[in-house]
Amino acid sequence: MERIAAGEEADGPLEHWSLIEALKKLEEDKPSDVGRLVRLEFGLFRALGYGNKDVAASLFEAVTTHPRWFVDLVCMAFKGEKEPRAEPQEHEVQAARISYDILHHCRRVPGTRPDGTVDGESLRAFVEEARRIYGDADRLAIGDQQLGGILAYAPTDADGTWPCLAVADVLDRLDLEEVRTGFRVGAFNKRGCHSRELHEGGAQERVLAETYRGHARRFHNSHPLLASALDDLADGYEQDARREDDRARLRRDEA
Repeated sequence: MERIAAGEEADGPLEHWSLIEALKKLEEDKPSDVGRLVRLEFGLFRALGYGNKDVAASLFEAVTTHPRWFVDLVCMAFKGEKEPRAEPQEHEVQAARISYDILHHCRRVPGTRPDGTVDGESLRAFVEEARRIYGDADRLAIGDQQLGGILAYAPTDADGTWPCLAVADVLDRLDLEEVRTGFRVGAFNKRGCHSRELHEGGAQERVLAETYRGHARRFHNSHPLLASALDDLADGYEQDARREDDRARLRRDEA
């Protein structure tokens, strides 16, 4: 597998299905050298294809457990704000593409316990250390945004509160505006591909707007900055709903 990832296998790459099954087997067996498995999943990540990225579970766990590994991805994917713009070498381009892809597909929140809940203290410690490192690397804004994008995949608390309280406490911090920006973008991107009937209008968007409005109402008193971010998402979907209504009306008029 490592020879395949390095392009050194004389017989060429595995068939896509075989690659997925091989990685699943490695994840089940969990080798003692987890770092080796993480590096392998990094090298093969783009070959996993649409809908199979979650196979790289050890990779996602590593980058959301060890702040340094998360920052390494940010630094490979994005230039520093003051870093000179130079023509990158091919291996740098490839590393940047893989790193961006991993960050974009990461669904595991730092501090996640085995049962899927989030430990608030572990999350806060990860955030503080990661921000210190990527701040020193001149990537504070983009690092915060990437972190916020991951927090958009926070679990729901037992009482239905989303995002869970551990994540909500982080997102409501006054100094984390760029994290909230990334959170809004990540929450919007969660919707993914969708379709609608020709004359349907904005019914889907109105449902999403009310969903986010309901989330916001839970936090209006306790987490006002987070509530504002959730209200912004609701506002955006309400605008999209009106736009889809207009498009549907035009189609009916043209019929």
